[in-house]
Amino acid sequence: MKTILPLLFVALAFISHSQTVEEAYQKPLKEVLQKAESRFGIKISCSERLMTGKTVTFADWRFRSDPEATLNLILGPHDLVFSKTGEGQYLVEAFQYHKRPVEEGRIHLEKLSALYPALKEWETRKAGLRTCMLEQLKLSPFPGKNPLNPIYVNKREHTGYIAENVAIESLPGVYVSGTLNRPAKGKGPFPGIMVAQGHFEKQHYEEYCQILSSTLARMGAVVFSYDMFAKGEESLQFAFEDHRSTIAPTMQTINSTRVLDFLTSLP
Repeated sequence: MKTILPLLFVALAFISHSQTVEEAYQKPLKEVLQKAESRFGIKISCSERLMTGKTVTFADWRFRSDPEATLNLILGPHDLVFSKTGEGQYLVEAFQYHKRPVEEGRIHLEKLSALYPALKEWETRKAGLRTCMLEQLKLSPFPGKNPLNPIYVNKREHTGYIAENVAIESLPGVYVSGTLNRPAKGKGPFPGIMVAQGHFEKQHYEEYCQILSSTLARMGAVVFSYDMFAKGEESLQFAFEDHRSTIAPTMQTINSTRVLDFLTSLP
């Protein structure tokens, strides 16, 4: 008996350290999705890359009577989402903040429309939003507007449009750089378009931006594509880290406001 007790203790200790209760119920994500297909009679498409190395804890416990409720419980812990591609067919993808189903967008727009059924209610809401935004951006009151002092260089004439590099002084000593694209022909007035760059490395020099801006100019618009704060040519004035600072939204709002002033100042 004395011999049995120590052995039993060692065995229990080994089990407790080798596998927890949670681990005992872990199953590969691929296996759980296949089980969901079998149980609900559906087809789930998911790339091997998204399933590799992923497990679902208490997998069977996550099954509900509804396939979509079940998929939410299975995929949620891994930041995966699904969309219905057909009757009984689902596509699993990594969550992307900028992508939403069309139906979700329609419902959201209807909800927003119901909040402000008439112009008067919307104008009241708009004024409140504007005040709130300017206060949060520390732009209430808005800084006084200095002369833009635009600097034009490197004028190029292309088929159907003219391009120039331009820098404007958004604040004293602070410049915003961009490319001004104008129609080569026509008397105007022309529509003005601001093309604000986002997170790409070359900013307004990116090929897609050049193509977009020049195409709009050939179609009859005056287009100014410009860099984000502390990126692109603005890196000559500010460190890249400033682009991710709390001052960035404030500076971006000031810069974009002055770009609008610049566009509307053109003859």
